[in-house]
Amino acid sequence: MPFLTLPIYYTQTFKTKPSKTFLVGMNWYRNVNPYLNNEVKKHYSDLIYAQLKELPTKPEFKYRLTIKLYYSNPSCDGSNIFAMMEKFTLDALQKLNWVKQDNVKYHLGTTTKVVEQDKNNPRVEIELEEVTNK
Repeated sequence: MPFLTLPIYYTQTFKTKPSKTFLVGMNWYRNVNPYLNNEVKKHYSDLIYAQLKELPTKPEFKYRLTIKLYYSNPSCDGSNIFAMMEKFTLDALQKLNWVKQDNVKYHLGTTTKVVEQDKNNPRVEIELEEVTNK
């Protein structure tokens, strides 16, 4: 069972023009203005909080992440998506005091897996594993 499930697309809405949906990856991040970046980062933080709010916090532990990608478009660059989802997840976990830090003293690595195409629900599923032997 995944620890977190996050969409890989974000829809930006406007008052006077049609909404715009885009893939949240490093290519988007490189070109986006800081206002939209903060809006998207807050959106992901809110999604993570909603999924974690009922779980007890335990900030003093070492951990690894596993990120599984269910893509919509088979020509997408998975590594660009993994990087952004890892960044948003680690920042949110730290902000919410779910983990103490996202540095290498606590975060011992991330494993990524491309699972399969899912045109109806493109997403990442993120698992957090506590590491007790290091």
